[in-house]
Amino acid sequence: KEGQKGLPSYCCALMPSAWSFTPVGAALLFFGSRQPRKQMWAPLLLMVTADVVLTRVVNGYPIGWETLASAAYYAMALGLGWLLREKHNVARIAAASLTGSIAFFLISNLATFVQYDIYPHTWSGLATCYAMGVPFFRNSVAGDLLYALAMFATPAMVSLLHQSRGKNSIAA
Repeated sequence: KEGQKGLPSYCCALMPSAWSFTPVGAALLFFGSRQPRKQMWAPLLLMVTADVVLTRVVNGYPIGWETLASAAYYAMALGLGWLLREKHNVARIAAASLTGSIAFFLISNLATFVQYDIYPHTWSGLATCYAMGVPFFRNSVAGDLLYALAMFATPAMVSLLHQSRGKNSIAA
């Protein structure tokens, strides 16, 4: 089953993305940085449940390595966000975002290689699997970085606007 541009249909099932340009990684980083550790299970459970429903119910695929790899990535992205909670700046946010993008690329392509017979199960087949993922990786990095910077910048901008309005009303 394939969706737009030859992508598996589960990539396009709920919200079509522009070739992996999505806010998922950034949202998990942001949530991980803002919420108590005891609440990390909620987004993890929601994302895994959505993956299972999309994979099994919507698309009729078996649950396999890809689903497990996605769950591992979600947990890792939340953990990276948690590491940002004490101190985050543009460089640390960008580094966490890039780390998440690279990890997802490596984990998800390996899971695809293991689960499906798309590529020969040889070193050459694995290299081809990763090479075929590069166009998606570029957009994934761009989306993760752009969305992460926007999500982390928004509360700071709102705070600055609020402070600015307070100063203007005092002066008047």
